[in-house]
Amino acid sequence: MFNRRKHIGLDSGFNSSPLAQRRTSGGSTPVYHLSSALHEWYYKNSTVVGTTVTSVDTGSVGGMNMANPDVSSEPIVNIDNIQFDGVSQYQIKNIANFRGADTTGCVHMKFIPTDNTFNQVNYFFTSADIGSLSLVGFAYVNLKIRINIRTSSLVLILDTVNAMTINTINTVSIFSNGTTIKLYLNGVLQTLTVVNGTTNDGRWFNFSPDRDNLAIGALITTSNVFGKLKNIYESYTPYINDSTVLLEHNDIRLNAI
Repeated sequence: MFNRRKHIGLDSGFNSSPLAQRRTSGGSTPVYHLSSALHEWYYKNSTVVGTTVTSVDTGSVGGMNMANPDVSSEPIVNIDNIQFDGVSQYQIKNIANFRGADTTGCVHMKFIPTDNTFNQVNYFFTSADIGSLSLVGFAYVNLKIRINIRTSSLVLILDTVNAMTINTINTVSIFSNGTTIKLYLNGVLQTLTVVNGTTNDGRWFNFSPDRDNLAIGALITTSNVFGKLKNIYESYTPYINDSTVLLEHNDIRLNAI
């Protein structure tokens, strides 16, 4: 029997970080909030009603609460994360073309990878289309981060050279400056290799039209692919410059715990 709970604060006061604002004692202020986040999902701000687990969007734009659609997809709520089994568990928001006008931006994620099955693709944050191959998807394969941005006919897949360590907390920031996609992993800028496609051309959410959902723990498309992980945090921020991305990344790495 798992421990299902609505997370509330664990201590009091505000974090001194210039980027983050953290209050962990009741009220409407999120337990952790990155001030630059347009959209933000943090397991401690999740809610549980019956068999529905909702990741509440506490970003400044907001409106993208994600929840499991039925009992079979209900993730496990642990004391320090939301756990997805890689088989059927996920959360979703049905939304047309999430950030579809954006040519630049950043997605921050913090999670624990729990699968090292050879060549198994574990999706953890995606925006896709139920009826086509259009998608923006972030996954891990052989513990390496994978970026998959495509239309029905044009594909770009990038992998990191370095791998994460299984069953440990990892912070990942994937961003585009409009010409190149870059990635920070645990405070270090990573080398990306092209797995499919011609070149890392910086394509972003605007490149993949006709998407109809946003999901955590799965890719929901013509053939669903699930992810096995313990999820802690995601956010979407505007791209300003690489130094700002690194500041945001390290704030999440050190404070969203």
